Amino acid sequence: MSQSHRGKKRAKELTIKARKEVFSEYVGSHITSRKGEGYDFAELREYAIGDDVRHIDWTITAKQQKPFVKLFHEENRLFINVISLLGGSVHFGSKRLKQDLIGEIAGILFFSAIKKQDVYSSYIYTDREHHKSKITSSLGSVEKEIEKILDFESLGERVDYDRLAYDIPKKMKKKSLLFIVGDFLENITSNKVPNLNSLAKKHEVVAIIVRDRLEESLGNFQTSSFVDPSSKKQFTGTLSKGLKKEYSERIKSYDRKLISYFNKNQIRYIKIYTDEEPFKKLLRFLNG
Repeated sequence: MSQSHRGKKRAKELTIKARKEVFSEYVGSHITSRKGEGYDFAELREYAIGDDVRHIDWTITAKQQKPFVKLFHEENRLFINVISLLGGSVHFGSKRLKQDLIGEIAGILFFSAIKKQDVYSSYIYTDREHHKSKITSSLGSVEKEIEKILDFESLGERVDYDRLAYDIPKKMKKKSLLFIVGDFLENITSNKVPNLNSLAKKHEVVAIIVRDRLEESLGNFQTSSFVDPSSKKQFTGTLSKGLKKEYSERIKSYDRKLISYFNKNQIRYIKIYTDEEPFKKLLRFLNG
């Protein structure tokens, strides 16, 4: 089976799973710190099949003895933007590829937006924008967007956060909710956290850190062959206890710096591992 066919099959599986989970649970009541409905009240009209029962005006309904719903200006719906950072390091996973997990997370966020009657768009980004979907609330578009994430050739790619922070504000004129999904490991060598200040000032930013437990500890490996997924360079090395400890401490130190940066700039964040069920974690996080 070709890679594209595998991606299509897997995208369908993840779409079915995400849709079932989102629409069978109460998710996203606190998806954003924004207060209120997210709509400007416009008018009342008699209830019709398919209307959201949450918008029933019970006072008018009682007076008229038949249900009436509030209508809102839809142009004030929340804009959900999912930015998938698909550098080479996401092509790794001891349980599943991080790229596969990013696809599932994106699907959950798309369906959550639809359920909340908001609109969404999907970006794929490395050192440049590779894909941007139309702004939509379509159920049918979710599978296509997941498939694009899964089929993207991430090996050899590297995320440029400075370029991301420069490009995105020019494309999003309206205040939006940005979910930035990736492993955030590109800058670990330089120990420099990504600069997302310009995004956080204009938009509400949520960072979803996708990791594999093995890459944070190196497990029981001693002598191994490695491939740098960003440069595709191969090398063989001996992993002593001291080297593994130094590596583990470097990641912990970098993550502490990363989390401190997020907190300072009011960027909400969550870390999800490849051996975890993302929906359960996101449910607690978004409804928290």
